[in-house]
This record gives sequence, structure tokens and C-alpha cells, in this order.
Amino acid sequence: MSKQKRVPTFMSRYLSGAATGGEIDDCIDAWHERPGKTELFEFLGMTREEYAAWLRDPDSLPRIARSRRTGLPLRDLSEAAAPASANEEGTPGK
Repeated sequence: MSKQKRVPTFMSRYLSGAATGGEIDDCIDAWHERPGKTELFEFLGMTREEYAAWLRDPDSLPRIARSRRTGLPLRDLSEAAAPASANEEGTPGK
């Protein structure tokens, strides 16, 4: 009986700075290539609310990260409240 190695989700990699927002498309492609019972939002490491926010606004990843880091509800973080620094949100800086 072989054990499958669990691959970190997109969100865990994004939060740690190991992935950029642009890499989410590659993760979605990988989900499509592997038939299974995992919902896309789960595969990405998001909650339903986070996934819905991302669908509405693909630029919402920094707000999602801020919500996770601060514990503030995502709905309470407006676009204007998102920090300007990408590094603060766990994505590599320029």
C-alpha cells in the first residue's frame, strides 16, 4: 500500500510566498487534469467565501491573505483597505 504525498495547496504556497497570484491558473489546469471528488475551491485551499470573492475579483488574493492573517472577516476588508505591499500578503516582492 503506497502513501500519496500531499501537495501544498495554492493558498498555502501563496501565503508562504512560494507562489504568486498568477500561478493560480496552473493550479486550476492541474485540477482539471485530475478527475476526482475534490471541489476546485478545496483543491486551491480556499473556503467557499474566498473562492466566490476571487471569482468576482481575481485581484482579491491580497485581501484574502490579509483576512487570513488578521482574522478579520473577508467581507469586512474592502479593496481600499488592502495593503499596498505585496510582501505583506505573502507574495514575492519586486
